Amino acid sequence: MLMIIKTRLLGLLIAGIVLSGCSFNVPKYNADAFNVKKMESIPTSINVGTFTATKPGVTSITCRAAGSVGTPDGSTFEQFIRNAFISELKIAKKYNPNSKITLTGHLEEIDFNSNLGTADWVMRLTATSSNSRSITINTKYDFDGSFIANQACADVASAFIPAIQKLISNLINNRDFYTLLK
Repeated sequence: MLMIIKTRLLGLLIAGIVLSGCSFNVPKYNADAFNVKKMESIPTSINVGTFTATKPGVTSITCRAAGSVGTPDGSTFEQFIRNAFISELKIAKKYNPNSKITLTGHLEEIDFNSNLGTADWVMRLTATSSNSRSITINTKYDFDGSFIANQACADVASAFIPAIQKLISNLINNRDFYTLLK
């Protein structure tokens, strides 16, 4: 009888650990110096409106069976990207909530692959201007993956900020970006 109780307790303990999983929060956003430098050359100030998503309200993505990768403050991915963009504009002194130009964003896709040898973040964002023009940016950010689930998911979380920085870089360095500012 004692052996049955020990076996059941061990089973419950293992099930609890597996089902509870871990959460891998990405670090807080840090502006990219190259993005800020590029933004300083923007000829006008910009307001940033609402960012939406094809899958609205998502704050984390499940990573293998190890847990989920999510934003540090529980914001949605679209809010996180919007705030990152505003952060860089503010540092470049190009953010102005009263600007005649307002950019909005629609996060069409965000996902990652945590496999060894093919680890990456993939994002597609459409930026639309108050002048009715828009551009769509596809970003793929490669990073080193891991065979071990916990390490792989930690790598995914660590790669999120550089992936967002690359998304913003791809937006502001796109040849059609300046058409959004007219």
